[in-house]
Amino acid sequence: MAAGHVDGSGTAVRGAHVRGRGPRTAVDIDLLVRSGPPGPDLAGAVRDTVVTEVAHMCGLEAAEVTITVDDVSVRTGYPEEPHVR
Repeated sequence: MAAGHVDGSGTAVRGAHVRGRGPRTAVDIDLLVRSGPPGPDLAGAVRDTVVTEVAHMCGLEAAEVTITVDDVSVRTGYPEEPHVR
């Protein structure tokens, strides 16, 4: 859920997996993102948010966050091209 709340990202989590023992964990996230924000900036913001939320909600350290972008959704709702007769 944390990944989906990154400002301006338009991310939707398609899958997440957490693994580890003790206070250190690894988080794998599969995302659908909206086109727009630069990929490295988006990934950094998602990573930071996930690390913070895992610590806050679970008291664990997300020592590794792997982000896989499964798909990029392009903007819809463009006006249709005028039809030529």
